[in-house]
Amino acid sequence: MVRLVFVLCGALMASGAWGQEAFSGESISSKGVFKWVPNDLGDTPEWAQKMYSGGANFHEVVDLREAYWKDREYEKTLHERNFKHWLMHVEHRVGPDGVIQDAGQWAQEQFEQGGGVEGQVQRQADAVDPEWNAIGPFETWNNADQGHFPVSWQCNLYCFDQCVSNPDVAIAGIEAGDLFKTTDRGLTWTPATLGVPGIRTVTQCAVAPTSPATFYFVSNNTVYGTVNGGTTWDLLYNLGSSANQMVVHPWNSDIVYVATDNGLRRSLDGGVNWSTVISGRVWPPPPFSSFSSSSSSSSSSSS
Repeated sequence: MVRLVFVLCGALMASGAWGQEAFSGESISSKGVFKWVPNDLGDTPEWAQKMYSGGANFHEVVDLREAYWKDREYEKTLHERNFKHWLMHVEHRVGPDGVIQDAGQWAQEQFEQGGGVEGQVQRQADAVDPEWNAIGPFETWNNADQGHFPVSWQCNLYCFDQCVSNPDVAIAGIEAGDLFKTTDRGLTWTPATLGVPGIRTVTQCAVAPTSPATFYFVSNNTVYGTVNGGTTWDLLYNLGSSANQMVVHPWNSDIVYVATDNGLRRSLDGGVNWSTVISGRVWPPPPFSSFSSSSSSSSSSSS
């Protein structure tokens, strides 16, 4: 049985530097692209304020940050940690003019340029599966100034789900991008989305409890789905914001809920059409209990 351990860690934030102003994390709408954003950010450099604004020009943020550290001794502040995380999530979407393209639009373009489902089938037919053997290093060490003793490195796991009707089947999404699948209860794993263009960090995933071949996942703020165990995938829906939890109905694999920063989204037909059943930011509760929301329940359709 695969055991998952989630470790929450905080970071201390430097404050009082010249040229900084008070800035509230509560006003940040796209927290999903950052490592961790507390409500009270304290004194925040101008480059970080622009980064957190959600509509900043990428080149402007990078140039301001470079100028900020030019005459300062570098510190790994919370803003710096968020900058590195932000880069990973937006750098591939930056145009020549520095404008950051919407994640869902970028995903749609990549999917279409890759030929959609037909392109996935063709790439699988043309693929040659090479044999790889591990050659090391099998033991890694940290830096000399950190003690130079053996350490193990990591690949961050962002989401995991296991099929109720067939516990041998499980899926897991990683920070570096890709969804992995096991059909032997975790003894072996294979990438399930190699043929899908543009997959970045997989933030949420779900296996239909009654259908071990039906998977859904979120990447690029976009919902993807398969009904054949990951042989081919459909791009289903642009959420417009980061996802906080994904749940498939216990006995109807076509009913899917996604809690997001801009509402609770629901599909009743396997992701073909979607509606917003609760507005505002929605946090994940236990599956199929009442969803918590920052605003009252409402009903607005979208497709």
